[in-house]
Amino acid sequence: MNDRAVTAIGRVYKETLNQNGLRELWELYSENMFPGVNHTIISPVFNINRQDDSLTVSFSHVDIRECSEDSYVKYAYHKDGTRSGDITFTTKFGSFEDTTHYKNKKVDTILNLVIPKLRKLEGDGLDEEKEILLQVQALWREKIVEINRQLFDLYSTLDKEKKSKCGLSVVFFDRDEMIFPNRFLIIKEALNDHAIEGSKVFNHELSVGENAKCSICFEEKKELHGFASPFKYYTVDKRGYLANYFNINLAWKNYPVCSDCTTDFYLGGRFITNELSYSFYDRPFMAIPKLLTSNHEQMKKVVKLFKKYNSEVNSNVKLFEDRIMTLMAEQNNFFNVDLIFFERDSKTKAIKLKTHIEEIFPSRFRKIFVEARDYVDTHIIFKEFLTFEKEIEKRTEQKKFYRINFNFGKLLSFLNKEDYYIIYSVFNGTEISLQLLYSQFINKYRKRYDKKFIKKEVNGNKYYWREMIIDAMAVIYFLNYTGSLNIISQNYEAKMQQETEQKSKRAINIERLQEFIKENHLFFDKKYKVGIYLLGVLVRLVMNTQWSELKSTPFEKKLKGYKISGKDVGNIYVEALAKLQQYYDINAYGNLRKLMTEYFNLLMPEIKAAPSAEISFYFVSGIETQFIFKQQSETGENNE
Repeated sequence: MNDRAVTAIGRVYKETLNQNGLRELWELYSENMFPGVNHTIISPVFNINRQDDSLTVSFSHVDIRECSEDSYVKYAYHKDGTRSGDITFTTKFGSFEDTTHYKNKKVDTILNLVIPKLRKLEGDGLDEEKEILLQVQALWREKIVEINRQLFDLYSTLDKEKKSKCGLSVVFFDRDEMIFPNRFLIIKEALNDHAIEGSKVFNHELSVGENAKCSICFEEKKELHGFASPFKYYTVDKRGYLANYFNINLAWKNYPVCSDCTTDFYLGGRFITNELSYSFYDRPFMAIPKLLTSNHEQMKKVVKLFKKYNSEVNSNVKLFEDRIMTLMAEQNNFFNVDLIFFERDSKTKAIKLKTHIEEIFPSRFRKIFVEARDYVDTHIIFKEFLTFEKEIEKRTEQKKFYRINFNFGKLLSFLNKEDYYIIYSVFNGTEISLQLLYSQFINKYRKRYDKKFIKKEVNGNKYYWREMIIDAMAVIYFLNYTGSLNIISQNYEAKMQQETEQKSKRAINIERLQEFIKENHLFFDKKYKVGIYLLGVLVRLVMNTQWSELKSTPFEKKLKGYKISGKDVGNIYVEALAKLQQYYDINAYGNLRKLMTEYFNLLMPEIKAAPSAEISFYFVSGIETQFIFKQQSETGENNE
């Protein structure tokens, strides 16, 4: 990650906070518990009773208030990933374990961990507040069932959505005035201390340097911190990350960051987490914009653009998940973007990097998410050949016209969720192995025998496998356009001497097949691939015939679960012809067989040498797209 880009974003964010009146360090480190949405805070209210020079604390009631971007600072919330609770006694609300003792882990954490931690802070003017917290701790423990029951009763009135966005805090009533956490000096000290110490101390080890250059601003500073990082993927407890003979105290030499950049670094990371984090087909990622030249005003424009993107994406849940990409595609190349795909630990909130794709310009987003998509959608193969009418809900009178509407998700549907290699390659324009794609395609197709997959994904769509193969073909066209495939296409005009073939119930439109081969030269980049495809067409004719006659397709058992090698194709061809002759006569589908002579029989040595995944994929492509070449009189096809 480009640290200077993160700090540049942080400076813009800090300027916005300053304009909203937040200037002190503790204010900058106060976080919105639920960024971008209004939420609820439930708090027990304690009276501070003053008499002469003494004070006592008494419980009053439970308070509930709405919290927003304008009011979150008064609760002084800051998330801490450790088991010792958050930095202050404001935290996210947690469910109750029972309705007898009203036990609540978040309450226990405040009483047993957070308050003791706050009372250990050193500083002038903290004694009275420490005494107040001590009395709150004792009183709450004494009346824990009563106070927790009131918290429970109020929490129970919230609907499911509000419960998921609810916080817990403590407020006070002192001299006829409501006192929120941000009024407590000890709370400010806790936030300041965390802001500074968090970048200096790791596992109780201190790493501070003096009079050296900051790795971000490149200025010589009096004090450098060794553990500054906005995200929890940088670590110094592994040997590979340490300099200076693995001395953790000298970590600052490995990654020196000054105090000013530490704050900007933190704010930049917070803004990225809250405002620049998205989901790309269930894969979380952060988008980090970078300018080509350092310019604060230009960075403000970029940040404003992304905030605009957020409002548009969040306001329309029906948008494709690549909408944020198409919005970036609309810009000029005055900035680029790093995409960081990650996985966040639900407990520690540490992130594990999946892949980091650097310096993607808007023009690249445009090529991938606009131009390549339009190229596929308007290509003659997908516009005029690979279209069909879908019957709806078993009612043949209701039909829906199918034509591909390509998006990046169609590519991702063939990948394991943990596979980021192809995503990285597409954005960078590096070459992807065609054989790898064939393996991904056919592996998914073979799941037609996986009952769990059928139940979850197919869900009664009898055209699922046909659409899957069309998607696979579209992926090849898409990737070739983006530069991630380097296919040298050839034009195979399937010319043959025209002979009159008697039209029958099971005839094939040979002219349309020849035209499909001619126009599909990117898919058929090798002549022998046409032959394998035609074998699939021939086998589909056999299975269609069997379905019409038997309402079953026993020939499918000969296909080895679609794990077909070069050794198998000859036998499949011979047995398919024999079955057709069994149902018809020796001249059935003569034109197709003559076409196969050129592309299949004469190219058998090349076909036998081809990889199994490639053979299997082109074979099932013929099976699933044979419908293109049906004569109008042909019936009886089984798509399931």
